Amino acid sequence: MREMNESLTDSMDNPEISGDLPAGNWADELLRIKGSLGFLTTSTEDEFLTVGDNLGGIYNQASEISAELSATVNLMSGSDISGSIRGLRSVLDRMSNFLDYGGDKSKVGSETIKDLRGMIQDLLSPVGHFKKIVKILRTLSISTKIESAQLNQEISGFVTLAEDVERLSLLIDSKSANIMTNARSLENVTGEALINVLRLEKRQEEQVRGILDNLKLSLRSLMENNESSSRGANLISTESEELSRHIGEVVASMQFHDITRQKIEHVQEVMEHLAAKLGGVKAGYCEFGPDEKDTAGLAREVGDLCELQIAQLNDSKRQLVSAVGKMKDNLSRIFQKVSGMCRNIRGLAGVTDEVSASFFSDIEGDITSVIASLKESTAASQELVGTLEGLLRIVGDMSSFVNDIEEIGSEVELIALNARVKAAHTGAEGATLGVIAEAIQKLSFDANTHTSVISGFINKIAAAAEDLYQRINVDINGQILEADRMVEDLNGLVGRLRDVNGEILMLLNRIDRSGQVLGSEIEHIVSRITVQNQFVTRIDGATTALEAILMKSRTIAPPSDADTKVKSLIGLEQKYTMESEREVHRSYAVSEADAHDTSLEPSDWSRTGEGNLELITGKADSSGEFGDNVELF
Repeated sequence: MREMNESLTDSMDNPEISGDLPAGNWADELLRIKGSLGFLTTSTEDEFLTVGDNLGGIYNQASEISAELSATVNLMSGSDISGSIRGLRSVLDRMSNFLDYGGDKSKVGSETIKDLRGMIQDLLSPVGHFKKIVKILRTLSISTKIESAQLNQEISGFVTLAEDVERLSLLIDSKSANIMTNARSLENVTGEALINVLRLEKRQEEQVRGILDNLKLSLRSLMENNESSSRGANLISTESEELSRHIGEVVASMQFHDITRQKIEHVQEVMEHLAAKLGGVKAGYCEFGPDEKDTAGLAREVGDLCELQIAQLNDSKRQLVSAVGKMKDNLSRIFQKVSGMCRNIRGLAGVTDEVSASFFSDIEGDITSVIASLKESTAASQELVGTLEGLLRIVGDMSSFVNDIEEIGSEVELIALNARVKAAHTGAEGATLGVIAEAIQKLSFDANTHTSVISGFINKIAAAAEDLYQRINVDINGQILEADRMVEDLNGLVGRLRDVNGEILMLLNRIDRSGQVLGSEIEHIVSRITVQNQFVTRIDGATTALEAILMKSRTIAPPSDADTKVKSLIGLEQKYTMESEREVHRSYAVSEADAHDTSLEPSDWSRTGEGNLELITGKADSSGEFGDNVELF
């Protein structure tokens, strides 16, 4: 930089203005400022290096979290979930058919049971008629005994006949009572069967279909979640690019320490050269000599250079403060971005803050409810089959009682025939017995008629019950088998969903812990970044001291005019290594008319930053989790 300053005095315009030049004081002050600035660049370097070291850890942690988030999304949209969706859709279709078929068969069964109850109620009347037959038989038995006693004690055949009639009345009474009891039992059993069938219908219509509808909603939600998870993968990719950008900006911000150091070193070189020149004047060996003209020119040179260095230092301060602010902001944004990604994935998984259950837990619960409902339906169907088996046993017992009554009826008919024969042999005295025999025969015919009616009803009931049992038994066994298969398939789905859910929750818990560690580390790093405060303090102190020299120099000699300034500073401009230095230089070396309205501040950090980034772009060619152009220290 010595050559830069030697050219400054070659074309200086030196109007003759009297005044003393405090060369020694200025030289000492410039050297003091130079030393203070030198201490600043060395004392703050470690802080930036520490941030650089920590940034590598942040990068690795963010990469791991991003990878785990991607793994979580892949789980939610992977083959296990796709297979579960297909399996669940298949089971739902089968279950709909299962319920429709079962509902149709149930309605047929309930109608058949109602018909059975009607037949049983029709049976009660003819069975009840046997009480009247039994009463008449007993009356005839007593009458026979009385007539036999009046005729002749030796006609024992009529006494035997009366005893046979009495015995038969007791048998008919017993058998008909059994039929009546069984008919009542049959009525109760069919009533119970009807209640079971109707309850099964209602349960399938309300509870099972309700659960099925919920499961359909779960399937729809699972499909939507699967689609959302696919979009979530793209989201993570986009968010990872954002993380890359933030980390890249942190790296770029960190470069400004080196940029600022170089700019301050340039300022130091100018001060060192200027201090040396002033020291030469004080010692009396300056090449320009101590006359008034040369004193004014040197004062003007000191003022111009101090004013330019003040602008360069203020620009460096602004850029560094802005860079540090952006660095802290981007570090915070890295954590915010990671936290946002975690929240988005937790939202997709339907996970609460506790990370103890997810969307898949709800679906698992729905499927488990369907399994329980299917098992209850199976148990109810088996109970119905057992009821129908009991109905068939009762009908079988009734059929055997009818056979007994039919045999008794034949025996009554035989007794009536014997009574007529005995009465005929007795002659006129047996006329009354003949009437009794006639009544017994008529009663026998009546008993046979009612027995035939009862037998017909029971046969119809037996046939209907057998047909119902066979149909329902086959249907229910088929439904039970299908229900068992569906339960097995659903258990498989639950197992897969439970495994996926467990992996998702494990990943999310790990991501949460990693996110908390990352947040704490970033917070710790950000809280310890105070380098901008040192820069502000030191540079403000330096510019204040330079402004004091500037003000004093302007009392000795006014500033150079615009043309002179441009010409005298062109050599210095050509020696700059950074565009931001050139911009500050140009903003200072403008025409005097524009100088009053032109700020010495750069237009904004982002534009000057682009120029400075020429020093660092192209250094990072490796690509990683967060893309290209990210090189860590």
